[in-house]
Amino acid sequence: MRAPSPTIFSPPAWLVSFAFALPFVVGAWGQLHKPSGGHGLDLRAVLCAGDAWLRDASLYSTAPTCPFGAAMPYVYPPLLAGVAAWLQERLGVSLEFASGVALYVGVLSLVARDLFKGDRVELLFRAPFLCALTARALLSGNVSLLFHAALFIAVAHVGVDALTAAQKTISAAAKPTFVVYSAIFLFLPGSLARRLALSGASLAGTAIYLLWLAIFRTGDFASWLDVARRLGLALEGHSLLAWPGVASLPDGLRAGLYAIFACLLLAAGWAASSRLAVRDRLFVGVAVCILLNPRLMYYDHFTLPFGLAVLARNCATAAERLGGWVYATLCLGAVALVGFAGTRGGEVLYVGALALVAAAAATELNTTGLTRGPSRRTGEATVPNLREAP
Repeated sequence: MRAPSPTIFSPPAWLVSFAFALPFVVGAWGQLHKPSGGHGLDLRAVLCAGDAWLRDASLYSTAPTCPFGAAMPYVYPPLLAGVAAWLQERLGVSLEFASGVALYVGVLSLVARDLFKGDRVELLFRAPFLCALTARALLSGNVSLLFHAALFIAVAHVGVDALTAAQKTISAAAKPTFVVYSAIFLFLPGSLARRLALSGASLAGTAIYLLWLAIFRTGDFASWLDVARRLGLALEGHSLLAWPGVASLPDGLRAGLYAIFACLLLAAGWAASSRLAVRDRLFVGVAVCILLNPRLMYYDHFTLPFGLAVLARNCATAAERLGGWVYATLCLGAVALVGFAGTRGGEVLYVGALALVAAAAATELNTTGLTRGPSRRTGEATVPNLREAP
């Protein structure tokens, strides 16, 4: 199904992408020129924990003292601190920090290149979601960004196989909320039994690591749970668990509500992507996994635009003559996202993304109820009112 494309306004795709990326560019410029912009604080926290590991000091001090500058408290499991300590013994702190920055910039640059890579229609639908990127997140050196980017590269360029499973397991061992990426295997083609087995194996890998910590590094495990509860898990960002009516519920009820929500979101994401090409289906899977994060923060949005753009294209294509209104709604939503900067902006993005997944699922179910056909490639869609630009 192809949407009609009357020529009303036809800006180049690169110009539309740049316009929506402009808030990030301006924010990055402002952050870089702040004397206390907090650049690399999270990366320094990991290096500080590595130094504490070598000194047999507490990894989880709420006021860490580091020989190489201020850092935030370390809130990750001991794995990252152990790796940082191992590298410090061999490279020294300065070279380790430089290597970490180079790895961070290199991996994020690969994903940033993909954000501006694709055909015209793909770029136009991805452009409004570039407003989800925040300069503060990238410049903080947050470890989550590195893992999000590495997982996306594994999915987009390597393929969802044993390597991706290993990458996901390592990421979840470093930050347990990344266990939600186990759901990415459900978006693979093939038998349901195989997909469930891959997801189960991925979950088991994370569980085995945490069990090993609890048994063989009991002190560090207990300290990590305590500091994560006080400094990390108590701040659910803008996920469902942070909503005012949900945050005050008893823990058991919140867990049950989240389980229902996760099942509904997975079902909607799977339905919305059931007839897509494998690449687009996996992009949707990445977006769904991010939205499943029980502690969704502003630095978790970096790879979200890929899957949301695929879903938006499908909705616009299915809407036919109303497709232009779908695109206009996306653009207005992006403006609202910029207007409600900070936590409110994250809430706008989160609710909008959930609504988009639900709309795409409903559209797909309605379409398959009317006509049943083979899997389609979303690259065949066009952008209403925007097709004719060079």
